[in-house]
Amino acid sequence: MSARRPTLCIFEDDLHPNFEPLVYSRPVFDLRCGIRTLREKILSRFPATPYSLWCRPNLKGLVEERNPEIPVNVVEAGVTLYVNGRVLMDDSLARTLTLDGPDCVFLNGDTLIAARMQDSRWPILLSGSEAASVVRETMEQIEVPATLIEYSWDLIRLNGDELDRDFQAMNPTPAVPAQMAGSHLINEQQISVAHDAEILPGSVMDASNGPVFVGSAVRILPHCYIQGPASIGAGSTIQAGTSLYGGTSIGAVCKVGGEVVSSIVQGYSNKQHHGFLGHSYVGEWVNIGAGTTNSNLKNTYGSVSIKLGGEMIDTGMTFLGILMGDYAKTAIDTTFSTGSTVGFSSNVVSGGSPVRNVPSFCWYGPEGMTDYQLTKALEVAQRMMTRRDLVMGPIEASRFVSVFGETARDRAHEFDLAK
Repeated sequence: MSARRPTLCIFEDDLHPNFEPLVYSRPVFDLRCGIRTLREKILSRFPATPYSLWCRPNLKGLVEERNPEIPVNVVEAGVTLYVNGRVLMDDSLARTLTLDGPDCVFLNGDTLIAARMQDSRWPILLSGSEAASVVRETMEQIEVPATLIEYSWDLIRLNGDELDRDFQAMNPTPAVPAQMAGSHLINEQQISVAHDAEILPGSVMDASNGPVFVGSAVRILPHCYIQGPASIGAGSTIQAGTSLYGGTSIGAVCKVGGEVVSSIVQGYSNKQHHGFLGHSYVGEWVNIGAGTTNSNLKNTYGSVSIKLGGEMIDTGMTFLGILMGDYAKTAIDTTFSTGSTVGFSSNVVSGGSPVRNVPSFCWYGPEGMTDYQLTKALEVAQRMMTRRDLVMGPIEASRFVSVFGETARDRAHEFDLAK
């Protein structure tokens, strides 16, 4: 009997709270940076290799529902290369993390980058316990250079560079000018447009400072300016007169308008009216009302701090806008201060005063903050998905409800501060 071929497992480590509110309904490795997600970058360097996923227990069912053919939180027999899902994978690191060889751990300082193992001790090694240290000491330890995402704002900071790296690694087919009659292309060799994308006349695609990637079935309406590095995911629509500036990644099935710079939209979200979105990360199933605008630069030009886990953290970034969780919504003319957060399934009406921190399942308006009724929030979320011909699965609905309970303490804390 031949030996089972080595497999790959992408794992989520215990730093996932650093990525709230973006990861209540997805593992860290499914966040986007550049054209692709962190998971997709890893898989691209191990083509045709069978793989599995490892995430925190309260996401297991949801990840299985979304990936029905992929094992989740299963220790496979034989050799498995476990790779940290916070890694920004590149060719150099992939060559080091070989699938074949003796059991070993690949480290960057104290951080576990990867482990090659052929026994069932993987959950122990991942646990971070004293037993994990014992397991680590029994294996060869190899120090490797690696770029790790520590916080969600790192994805924004690195997005421009990753757009360029992804484009070069994917080596997509250059745009055919005939596809875009009446539009103007600058440095067209660095512009890729899917064959079924529709680019209406009067737009400019400018790849002089970085590539532009336009995915399948994208519609770009007239008089848009798309500045690279930038990517627009499959099925998305860019509204007439939109300005997308460098460092912007739009995921699949979005509607985007107004002015956007150095921002990431995970997917299935709408920001289709006027207003400014800068140096921000927007989750899925978000609807941003007309005129919604965020600040991305302090009047002092100093480093931006952001609230995470009840504490203010200095990001070291001069430009940083807003982190907006899944299912969040804003009313018309809502304004956000520099370094703001909006939690999972919250509704925001600024009432003229800039918003800073809104916890999950919160209704924020001129009268202050109140809980967003869970049954109503779930009903609205399900209705929004049906508008895109999708149905929220039972496990996803259960996860939605669980997030309400998990974030109750955050709401209570903010309500106390507001009194």
